[in-house]
Amino acid sequence: MKTIVRLFDDVSIARDAIQDLVADGFDRQEITLMAYDPYGDYRSYLDRSDIPGDIGEETAAGAGIGALVGGIGGLLLGLGALTITGIGPIVAAGPIAAALLGAGTGATVGGLVGLLMEADLDEEQAQLYAEGVRRGGTLVVVRAGDRDAQRAELVLERHGPVDVLERAAGWRARGWTGYKGDDEPYPPDEVELEQNFYTFEPVYRRHYEQSLAAGGNPYWHYESAYYYGYDLVARRGYHDRDWEEIEPEVRQDWESRGQGPWDQFGTAVRYAWEEARQAVDMGDELYYEDYEDWQPEFREHYDENYANSGRSYLDFDFAYRFGYDLALDERYEGQEWDKLEPEARREWERRGGGPWDDFRQAVQHAWTEVRDAYDFEDDYGSFEEDFLRHYESNYGASGYALDEYDTAYRYGYDLANSDHYRNREWDEIEPEIRRNWENQTDSPWDEFKGAVQHAWNRVTRAFSGEETRERTSVIGNGCRSRDAEFRRHYQSVYGSTGYPYTRYETAYYYGCELATDERYRGRSWDEIESGAQRDWQMRSEGPWEEFRDAVRHAWREAMGGSDPGGRRDDLYQS
Repeated sequence: MKTIVRLFDDVSIARDAIQDLVADGFDRQEITLMAYDPYGDYRSYLDRSDIPGDIGEETAAGAGIGALVGGIGGLLLGLGALTITGIGPIVAAGPIAAALLGAGTGATVGGLVGLLMEADLDEEQAQLYAEGVRRGGTLVVVRAGDRDAQRAELVLERHGPVDVLERAAGWRARGWTGYKGDDEPYPPDEVELEQNFYTFEPVYRRHYEQSLAAGGNPYWHYESAYYYGYDLVARRGYHDRDWEEIEPEVRQDWESRGQGPWDQFGTAVRYAWEEARQAVDMGDELYYEDYEDWQPEFREHYDENYANSGRSYLDFDFAYRFGYDLALDERYEGQEWDKLEPEARREWERRGGGPWDDFRQAVQHAWTEVRDAYDFEDDYGSFEEDFLRHYESNYGASGYALDEYDTAYRYGYDLANSDHYRNREWDEIEPEIRRNWENQTDSPWDEFKGAVQHAWNRVTRAFSGEETRERTSVIGNGCRSRDAEFRRHYQSVYGSTGYPYTRYETAYYYGCELATDERYRGRSWDEIESGAQRDWQMRSEGPWEEFRDAVRHAWREAMGGSDPGGRRDDLYQS
C-alpha cells in the first residue's frame, strides 16, 4: 500500500477530489479528510438530519455549508469534529481522523505529524502538511495499492492541489522558522487573511512570470512582497490613497523589515497593492479593510465608556471587531439585538472573548453602528425592475438569458457604488473596468458592455440625486399624463416590430425630459439632436437610430406640438 497526500486551499475542491476518487473505485474507508473550522461553521451541521436533502429556510451561505458537510458525510464515514492542540478546531473523516478523534481532547499537532509519518511520509513532509492545515488548508490522504497509487495521484492533481514545498518556501520568506511542537494555533482572523491572499495567487504568478521571472529567482522569492502589498489593503488601510502618496512611507516600512532591496521588490509590492485595492473597490471582502475606517468611532466609544476600566483599547478591540462581524454576517440579517444576543454570546464565549457582561456593550455598539451604516436591505433590488425592462428591450432576442446579463447589471451597480469610480466619466473608466471584467469572466465585453454602462449610469444618477430631480420634473410637468399618446405613437410606428411598448417607453420619457432641460430651451430639434443623442448614448439605452423617432415625438408633444415655437411655459415651472 502507498499513501498519497495533498493539501487544498478550498474544502469544496477537496470534497470534489474525494468524490472523483470514490467514483474511480478507490475505497472510501482508506480516504481521510481534515478541514480547518475555526468558527464551527462545519461542525454545527454534523448532527443535522436534513443535511443531505432540503436545507429549507437556511440562508444561502448556511445552505451551502450544510450541503458541503452533507456531501462529505455522504462520501466518507465517521465525519466528526475535534480540536487539535496547536492547530485549533477541525472537522475530519477517515482512518487518520479516527485515530485523532480517538485521542479526544488529547489530540495534538504532534500526534497528526506522527500519524502522517506512520502513513509513510517523511518527517519534513508530515510537518509541512500539518502546518498547511494549521494555516487553514484542507488535507486529503488516500491509501491505495501500489498499482493504483499513480492513478490516485492523477485524480488529485486534476483538482489543483497546493505545491507544499513551494508554499513552505513562501512561508519561510515571510518569517516562518519551521515546525515547532509547542506552537499555538494562529488566530482565526490571521488564517482568514492568509487564505484570502491565496485567492490572488494566480494573478500574482502571472505578474511574476511576465515581469520578474527573467531575473532568475523563483516565485516564492517574491511572495513576501506580494503578501506585503496585499496586506497594505487588507489590513492596514491603504486602499483609499494614491500610490504616489503612500510609496515613501511604504518603502521606509519595507526596508525597515530587512526583507530585501526596494528596487528589487517594490514592483511586486505595488502590483499586489493595486490588485487587492481593485478587489476592495469592486466590493470584495478581504479582511478588515473597512474595519479600519471604524477605528475612530470605536476609540471614541472606548474613551467615553471604558477609559477608566483598567483595560486598554486593545482589550476591547476584539469586542468591536466581533460586533462588526455580526453586522456583516448575512445569517443575522434583519434580526434585532434581543433575538441575536443569545447566539452572539454563545459564539463570543466559544471564542474565549472574556466575560460577556464586561464586553457586551462594546459588541452591541459596534453591531448597531455598522448595521445602521450598511443597512442590509439590498439596494440592488430597487433597480431590478429597470434592469429587467432594459434587458427585455435590448437583449431579449440576444440568445443570452437574463441571469447572464444580471452579472453585467450587478457589475455596473457595483461600479456606481465604488468610491474609486465616483465622479468620473465613463470614457475615463472604461479601459480599466473592461480589464477587470475580462479577468473575472469569459463573457465578451462588447456583448455585455451596454448592460454594465446602463446600470452604472442609472445608479450613478440615482445616488447623485439627479434621477430624483429628473423624475420630479417629468411627473410634475405632465409626462406621465402623455402615456396614452406615447402608446398611440408606438402602435403607429413600432407596432409591427414585434417589440412591446416597454422597449420604447424609456425613449418617450427621455424625449419628454428634454423639453424641461434648460440646455435646450428655445432651440429646434436640429439644434438639439446631437446633444440629445450624446446623452442618450451615455445612458446606454439602445441604438439611437432605433429610438430616435420616439424621443423626437415625445419632445415635440411636450413642446406643445411645435418645433420649437409652441413651447409651453408650464413645462419650465420649478
